[in-house]
Amino acid sequence: MQITRNAKLIAIGGGGLLLVLLVLKMVVLKSPAPVVAPPPVVHHAAAPPPVHHARPARQPATAKKQAAAKKHAAVKKQAVAKKQVVAKKHAAPKKHAAPIFRGPIDPTLPAALKVALRKHGVVVAVLYAPGVPGDKNALDTARKGAKGAHVGFAILNVRDEHVARSIALKLHGSVDPSVLVVTRPGTIALVLSPLAGADAVAAAAGAAK
Repeated sequence: MQITRNAKLIAIGGGGLLLVLLVLKMVVLKSPAPVVAPPPVVHHAAAPPPVHHARPARQPATAKKQAAAKKHAAVKKQAVAKKQVVAKKHAAPKKHAAPIFRGPIDPTLPAALKVALRKHGVVVAVLYAPGVPGDKNALDTARKGAKGAHVGFAILNVRDEHVARSIALKLHGSVDPSVLVVTRPGTIALVLSPLAGADAVAAAAGAAK
């Protein structure tokens, strides 16, 4: 069986068309090559240079602080001065020891009375017997009277034999309690009863100066 020329041309044309379709299919359907994105560029910011904080210079004391300090020092100084003045004001005056009398003193007097007359020209002496009722009051009266007249003071214990004998030579019939006002060198100027009171003793001792 012979193929006509037209049939042959159709067959060739159909084969060529099929080939073209296959080529197009391969070209169109071929997956595109993956696009590789370049790695991102990271820009590292440069670290700031270290900051050195300079320490502030020490400022001198302000005028206000200086004035306050001066005021405080002045107040403190005034307080110290005031305390010193008060202390001097309330300080007890120094007692100057009475000069010792170097003249003659009656040697027959009791020792306590002779010592008192060495220091004072006038002495209030009290005849005293310990434990006897009323003698304590006489002792207190004589002491207050001597202090009020600023004269010497002596206690004569009549239970002492030497004291009792010495007083007996000076005062005949003397009894205790009695208050004596004695002047140098050993003269008994006055004999008082303790019942007279401290004021009367002070007045008598003052009159004997």
